[in-house]
Amino acid sequence: MKLIISTILPETSIEWKWPLLTAIGPGSKISPKKLGAFYFAKDLTIVKKAQAYRERPNILLFDNRAQALAATQKKKLQADVILVKEKISFFKSKNAKKQATAFAKNIAAITKAGGVFIFHTPWADPSWYDQLVVEISHDLGFADALKRIDGKGFGFVSPGLGKETRLSTLIDLITEDLQSGKLKPRSPVGFTLLKPFKTVTVKPGDIASFLKKNKHRLDYTGEKRTGTSAKNLKWKREKKATSQPIAKAKKIGIKKARKATAPKKAAKKFAKAKRPMWKMAKKKNGGGSHFKPSTNKKTDAPKVVARNFKKIARPSDLLGGRKEKFKTKPKPPVAAMDEREVAMAADEVEKSTPRFVQASFVKKGEKEKKLESLLPETDYTMNVWVGQESVVATARGEELDTAEFFKDEKVKKVTLKAEVRCNVSDKSLWSTIILPREGDSNKAKFKINTGSSKKQFKAEIFLYHEDRLVQKNMFRIDIRKANEKGQPKKVVMKTEAMLRKNLDNLDGRRKFGGSIVIPDKKDANKTTAGIVGNKPFGLLFNRAVNDLMTKIRGFIEEAANDEESNQDDLNDPGSVKLLKRLAANGNILFEQHLKKKTLNGPLQIVSNREDYTPLEFAYTFPPPNSDAELCPNAKKALKQGKCQNCFNTKAEWQAHVCPFGFWGLSHVIERHNYKRKEDDNRSDYVIRSEPNKNIDPLKVLNNAFFAASNKVDNGNKGLVKKVNEAIKKNCASLTQANKWDDWKQLVSTKKPDNIILIVHLEEDENLGVDAFEIGDELLPVTSFDGDYMNADGEKRTPFVILIGCEATKVEAYGFDAASQLIVDGAGIVLSNFTSIRGRHAGNIVIKLVELLKAAGGAEIDFGTIILRLKQQLLAEGLMVSLSLLSHGDADWKIKI
Repeated sequence: MKLIISTILPETSIEWKWPLLTAIGPGSKISPKKLGAFYFAKDLTIVKKAQAYRERPNILLFDNRAQALAATQKKKLQADVILVKEKISFFKSKNAKKQATAFAKNIAAITKAGGVFIFHTPWADPSWYDQLVVEISHDLGFADALKRIDGKGFGFVSPGLGKETRLSTLIDLITEDLQSGKLKPRSPVGFTLLKPFKTVTVKPGDIASFLKKNKHRLDYTGEKRTGTSAKNLKWKREKKATSQPIAKAKKIGIKKARKATAPKKAAKKFAKAKRPMWKMAKKKNGGGSHFKPSTNKKTDAPKVVARNFKKIARPSDLLGGRKEKFKTKPKPPVAAMDEREVAMAADEVEKSTPRFVQASFVKKGEKEKKLESLLPETDYTMNVWVGQESVVATARGEELDTAEFFKDEKVKKVTLKAEVRCNVSDKSLWSTIILPREGDSNKAKFKINTGSSKKQFKAEIFLYHEDRLVQKNMFRIDIRKANEKGQPKKVVMKTEAMLRKNLDNLDGRRKFGGSIVIPDKKDANKTTAGIVGNKPFGLLFNRAVNDLMTKIRGFIEEAANDEESNQDDLNDPGSVKLLKRLAANGNILFEQHLKKKTLNGPLQIVSNREDYTPLEFAYTFPPPNSDAELCPNAKKALKQGKCQNCFNTKAEWQAHVCPFGFWGLSHVIERHNYKRKEDDNRSDYVIRSEPNKNIDPLKVLNNAFFAASNKVDNGNKGLVKKVNEAIKKNCASLTQANKWDDWKQLVSTKKPDNIILIVHLEEDENLGVDAFEIGDELLPVTSFDGDYMNADGEKRTPFVILIGCEATKVEAYGFDAASQLIVDGAGIVLSNFTSIRGRHAGNIVIKLVELLKAAGGAEIDFGTIILRLKQQLLAEGLMVSLSLLSHGDADWKIKI
């Protein structure tokens, strides 16, 4: 959400509770039952009509501002946060910010609220509210949680609202009450911890000491987790005193409180007061006279003391003229104020001047200037920065829309990590860029020497934010002698990958554990670029790694096509053997190549290789012994989506293989692929799978399109019909086609929100590219464009499920086809990287639609749903599920 935050409300008492209390304001058409119907909202909040509460609610919700003012004035309601859902037309008004500011101050004074939010979202009431609860349970303050919802709005907050509404703050208060004996739980409570990840059940008497020791390890990232633990303690905050300045004001009265105001404000209030009687008085230090207000108690003028300035008497008073009696107009009640009359001037957020990633070179002893080439065997300082287009910049990349990044008025600057990998240095060079709200960032400086053997300086420039790649640029400039004949080639800086074009609320997005950029085969002797745990990361991508990747892929294909074993049973000897082989080789990958880098969040993989690089199979637990058994709790853990941490010693771990040791079964993996072109265009490819701030979540299973190859039924008679029935059972509308021309025509009229393809893939002999087969008709992948997907401008692009039943070119399949769909407008794509049998492909699709339907209308991010799908399929023994890949941004929201 584009939420403009202003910290203008006074400090107040926040009485945050858990579960949250949400009240529907009088006159609102919103149904409490409907608002709190979804999974998280139902479990972690209580929703009622405002009149039904005997205590102050946390959130008070209204349909519009007029309704809110009328209800709060009449009913004298109070709440921690006032939430007003306005129509979109309000935000199109030029005076929207001014009117919103006046309204916020007015209603905050009535309700004693610490936050007032006026917003619009295209999401339905149950959806946005459920997502708000999810984000609060993930330890976000109220304003930051609201930003995760699509739409726009204004927020007016007190200084302490962000901290006071975080779940971790409540945990601290709960801990204090437990230690003091105010809170005495009667039942054990379960907690999920990180580092290492495990779930523990704590006895009632031990909860206080447990929280004191482990509060920094509590896991807020998963579904409910710590939120559920806090709810089970049934805790409510006692009403606390307000901050000292306000408490003092209440004790000493408003007159004395005004003594502490600044001189100018005091002068203004004096001018508005009833004009007092004046009298002459001698200065105590002698000499001259001055006038001061009379202390006549009969006058109703307020007693005001203003310091550091003199009051000037009127000429008529000095000449002994008749003293006039002045009557002051009574101050209207706050609730009756017209917001147009009390509106304060509020400057609109100015659009920032475009800013770019730029680079320049400075030779020692010379000034910075734009260069057309570099000298050989010369020391240079390479500067990289983000800012407005500069005359000294040698080249620049594509624009970064940084305005969205600073929509929270409190954010004054952000930190980015810059990496330069160049052909004149064996090391990856790192530095930090501090980007302010306006103007240019600092210049990250990199020392280089051009050497004597290179004819061109080539570099890759990476920009990261919180362990996630934002932009990658390819830079090239000639190296030539000063007197060399001919003209140098044009300096080129191409944006190859731009995964966060808008930088839309990066701080509000899911925090990643790392980002790895995998080089092209042409760069096989170079290390990968990346950042893990906010630290530089380098993986030597040599032939040994390629061989290891090929071996892992081969194990899965062999097991998937073995008809004598692996009969859909996780405990089958063939299944256990596959897991042990993957774990042993995955541990080599983790220890020898990934240098035991641990992830504390999702992993982003950006690749320009044509073949698949299965970093999902990095195995972080101790490698299993040859006679190792499957963890006895593996199936249960996979169904629950979390490791049971069954073992304590290395020997115990080595005696078993655990699915949660693999990155791909314990972390969300976000994949992006791009193709490098050799031309000199400024931008040769930009990732298009980024969630857009102005678009709703991806709606699925409302209007689905389904097609399958005739080969799917080979050996599995009736499988296509079975899949069709399963989709139809869980989908509002289903359309099936057997010919590509029919498909294209139906898409143009029915506009699908998701596409399910169980296809046969084979090479088109005339074009030399893969072709999709539905029915018995082939379509080259290069011909499958937006016309086949309803990828039309601002309209929602679909969720594509692309499962191949007999893929013959494993090296090209995973990315050639899926990446083409991303380029053509698909939001996200689910595919597989190995050959797969028809019955397995059908079962994957059936399980996915059932899993989506079971979400019950809640919005789930794409990364989480795919991780859950793989875990549940593996629990059922479908080993080929290990080959499932997701393409696109993990932060896409999916909604039924």
